[in-house]
Amino acid sequence: MPSSPRDKDATWRSAGALCREFDWSKRRLIYELENGLPYRTIPPGWTIDWHDDYVWPYFNVEAGAISIPYGMGFAAIVPPPPKTFWDRGVTLGIEVLPPTDAEVPAPLANTPAALPTPRRPSDAAVEQCFRGIMKERPDDPPDEKDMLAEMKGRLGAPPGRERVRNIWKTIAPQWKRPRGHPRNFNSAKKSAV
Repeated sequence: MPSSPRDKDATWRSAGALCREFDWSKRRLIYELENGLPYRTIPPGWTIDWHDDYVWPYFNVEAGAISIPYGMGFAAIVPPPPKTFWDRGVTLGIEVLPPTDAEVPAPLANTPAALPTPRRPSDAAVEQCFRGIMKERPDDPPDEKDMLAEMKGRLGAPPGRERVRNIWKTIAPQWKRPRGHPRNFNSAKKSAV
């Protein structure tokens, strides 16, 4: 499909901007271009066959450009009349029109839904969670990895390693085991008997 007849400069987007706006990957953008998403080239008038395999490796979405070296992809890119033979390759800027509200396609079936970013728990919540674990396990302290996993499960978000270490130093220094000390105090006592 050649450049679109609709030519409102304010609505054209670079390929990278459109992908960020609609949360599309390069694959999704090319899929939409293959299926008629309007585009224009800079310089104008060039036609790109988006179905051609030469387009993929030479299309830089972030830069919004296709750079085809000389001798590659002659079928993928057709220059405007008069058809000239380029001798050093060609680099074309690509701009696309975002789909209107009625044209916005549904996400592809294999596209994962965006997960909400977990909120960072407050210092008070982290300390309260730590104290709760201390009360439940006074003689069986977990190691740092297990403590972080347990707190993340209880708080619903990671508590932050440094925050837990600082709380550990101030509230429960007796839980900090020296290097080489067995992980479980009770199993160490049983094995010594």
